[in-house]
Amino acid sequence: MGSEQYTLKKWVWTDVDFDEMMWHDVHVHGMALVNDLPHQLELLFDLDYILKWVEPHNPEKEFSFWLVPATLVFSDVFNLSINVEAEQPVYEIDKITREERVNSSGWRTWLWTVRLQQGKISFWSTGYRQYLRRKPVLHCRQYFGYQERGGVSFSQETFAG
Repeated sequence: MGSEQYTLKKWVWTDVDFDEMMWHDVHVHGMALVNDLPHQLELLFDLDYILKWVEPHNPEKEFSFWLVPATLVFSDVFNLSINVEAEQPVYEIDKITREERVNSSGWRTWLWTVRLQQGKISFWSTGYRQYLRRKPVLHCRQYFGYQERGGVSFSQETFAG
């Protein structure tokens, strides 16, 4: 798709960046729960994150996408609820929303809702980190194939070079 480059602002994004991020049509390749003290329970997603939708120059052509494999990690997860259609072969995120709650001692948590095209996942968490694991690629689809992306990974290492 040419020799264009995408300039990343950063390799690791957090809940502070929430208003700048969008997960619409992002493919979920895997999900894991990890009991990782001191973070308590972590919820991890293996994603093909769409950094940017690229409009075609020719109206007869389709969009292309700046795409990168990423690991999205929510910390201190509790009250997890998963309601998805298990028979679906592919899971796509429609959007992620949050509602803030601050308790009497000042501890802030968020009610997160990951709305999928096939259902929803909701939980409370203190925040997230999203790790971009490879250089962005301009791609003709909104996701990588299994072999193309190197399988499922929950790595929190970035390709910062």
